[in-house]
Amino acid sequence: MTRQPKPGMKDFRKAYKYSCRNCPIRQRCIDEKKLAPGFKLTIVRRFENNTDTLDTWDILQQDCLLVREEQQRATYQANPTTGLLNRLHRTSKPARPAPAPLSEPASSPAPAQKTGPCGLVVLSNQRIMRLPDRGEVVLGRFEHNFSNPPDIDLTFDDGEFPSVSRRHALIIGHNGHHWIEDMGSTNGTYLNGRKIPVSENVKLAPGHRLLLGRCRLLYALLPNWAIKPDPGVSHTCFFLISHTGQRVEIPAQDHMMLGRVDPTLSYAPDIDLSLAGEAAAYVSRRHAQLKTRNGRHFIQEAGSAGGTRINGQPIRLGDAPALLYPGDQVWLGGCVVAYEWELL
Repeated sequence: MTRQPKPGMKDFRKAYKYSCRNCPIRQRCIDEKKLAPGFKLTIVRRFENNTDTLDTWDILQQDCLLVREEQQRATYQANPTTGLLNRLHRTSKPARPAPAPLSEPASSPAPAQKTGPCGLVVLSNQRIMRLPDRGEVVLGRFEHNFSNPPDIDLTFDDGEFPSVSRRHALIIGHNGHHWIEDMGSTNGTYLNGRKIPVSENVKLAPGHRLLLGRCRLLYALLPNWAIKPDPGVSHTCFFLISHTGQRVEIPAQDHMMLGRVDPTLSYAPDIDLSLAGEAAAYVSRRHAQLKTRNGRHFIQEAGSAGGTRINGQPIRLGDAPALLYPGDQVWLGGCVVAYEWELL
């Protein structure tokens, strides 16, 4: 079967002069990046498993060493004196082209008109999961010692007997629209009862029903209270550990440390994720900071070993605090927690 390119992947690779996948000095590029060691290992494993994504290329291509050296040689040849003074010249990041149009399968219903941001709803418990407007997110199941945990963990939603693969399906966001493809899962990905062939892109529309193993999801418009949360409305905030389904309350404090307790050092963070079971091993003792401003929560990377993502998109050390919304999937080195609002 011929693999269909992901939206934008074909054009994205053409936008760069050199291929990250075939680069002879790729490891040098990774080593020179100012990234957490655990995140560097994740990038290495992605290339080893041939699961590198647009975001993986994006990170490395922000300062491609081959392009930089080529420009330095050209500058030096044109003006040797000036060239010597510009050895540290850095290339700018090229714009990512829009994805190519995708055709709907003949058996798929006509898409409904979008009137707002969409996400996924787990039909068994009605919890919502936000999706990135731009970027990629992997749905799957956490497994200890697996080198590339998913961005959205369906372990608890899957039930007692696992049917969701570790990296089951990929959802690609572009300009608020989403496409889904199966990643070679064991039990397949179904849209409205139709099995999606491996690596085939299918555009999602509000009302589409998805089946991943035995986990049933609905692609739907997000409710207004999740799009524009009102701190004045009576509610409580908590994290839901996706691996175990346990609830961790968020204290009413301005500054909190999110992490894992370490009895050997007599250390305990403000929000302890030790209840995450095996997934807790992926959380650093001081993983991320949680801040409260005007009744809303913001999260900021605190120099963890494995890194932090929100809905598949990385938050790097030094970035401004990111505002959290109900349904956000927070990835902490591989342990996924959902930021939840419960209206009272």
